Amino acid sequence: MPRSLLLACLLLCGCNHTALFQDNFNTEVLGTTPSSMPPGDPPDDELAITGDAGMVTVADSGQLDSYAMRIERDEQALAVDCIPQGGPHGSGNFVVRFVAVSENENAAGITVRALSSSDAPLLAFSLIGGAIKVQGFGAFPIGYVANQEHAVLLGIDLDAGTYTLLVGNGEDSDSIDSVPLLPGGDFAKLRFSYPATIVEALPGVYWVDDIVISRAND
Repeated sequence: MPRSLLLACLLLCGCNHTALFQDNFNTEVLGTTPSSMPPGDPPDDELAITGDAGMVTVADSGQLDSYAMRIERDEQALAVDCIPQGGPHGSGNFVVRFVAVSENENAAGITVRALSSSDAPLLAFSLIGGAIKVQGFGAFPIGYVANQEHAVLLGIDLDAGTYTLLVGNGEDSDSIDSVPLLPGGDFAKLRFSYPATIVEALPGVYWVDDIVISRAND
């Protein structure tokens, strides 16, 4: 799928959907921790940090050409939760999308999860060493390139118990479709997380921007 078509998908997924979480960090103060209540609509979405909040900052990203959230690995485990309003959600169809950059080639892997209210994963994938590894599925068809923008689009169908993952990286993009959800239950949050440096101390810096979680209108 050409990158232009991927970008069209990212735009079209906002049609006939209601945003439950949105954060683009453009009105935040550089060098500070992102607000726990993202500015603008929707009014009741939240951003929560577990670990050293000083390792999560608003910074000016050259690759993403805007302010973005910079997540840097620390000695302790670090997690950033994007919590859509009105949750947890036990049914419905949801779209999650964001753009991001992984800063280092030989870096610790960041994991992205859709979690239930009990923190059980509905789905999870990790970006490490240029590859994308999907829990319960295996290697994603394409990888990512350090210091280059990639776009992620997730479709979560709680009613059917399946999800779709689409990733665009430069001029290349691919997807996996109708993958069974893990037995997590409801949908409560999107989490970006780094593990603690217990075994190794590889660096890890992940920039994220334009995060949107929306629900299909009935």
